Amino acid sequence: MPIRRIDPHCLLANEDWVENIAAFTCPACGCVFIVSEDLHREGRNCPGCFKARGHVKGRRDHRGTAEVRWGDTLVPDPASELTAEERAAAERDQLLIEVCRLWNGPDARPLTELIPESVPLTNLETAAFYGESEQLKQVLDAGADPNEPSALFGTALHAAADQGRLEAVRLLLERDADPARLNAQGQSPADVAAENGHEEVAELLRSAASPP
Repeated sequence: MPIRRIDPHCLLANEDWVENIAAFTCPACGCVFIVSEDLHREGRNCPGCFKARGHVKGRRDHRGTAEVRWGDTLVPDPASELTAEERAAAERDQLLIEVCRLWNGPDARPLTELIPESVPLTNLETAAFYGESEQLKQVLDAGADPNEPSALFGTALHAAADQGRLEAVRLLLERDADPARLNAQGQSPADVAAENGHEEVAELLRSAASPP
């Protein structure tokens, strides 16, 4: 059975791989479809032809794998037409791919222009989310407020806690980020870290939030 593994350093024109979500080009029909490890733990069939199946295991920057298998006997041939849910999923995939093309292409446009209702991450929040300590230091040194509110995560500390970025959390705490600040869901950064299985980060945040 043919199989193609995505090389994160050599993506096809319509492919992308961010964290544990990958966009595949179906080798059977050319349809572009998105697979999330969290949502599609057993993989996802191409909604265009059902003759290919994409799998994502792990994150792009943590030696994860993303692969697509195809063949006429891979999955049972469905009814001649897609269901309403399958058609809607395929349309959403195509929309996301088009946004990625416009955002990352040679004539890149701001995300806020492509999706007016979007809530873009601040530089501080982006550095915290991805655990980019040097960039985080630069943004803080330039005067960014470590407790700057965010519509997406709550604060940069919540963003770092969400991804288990231990060094970013330590740096933010050193710069007076508030470990007791709550997000829109009423969660502290420690709650967010614990919810996502980052117990070492959660314990550090609990200690920082406890009075001496």
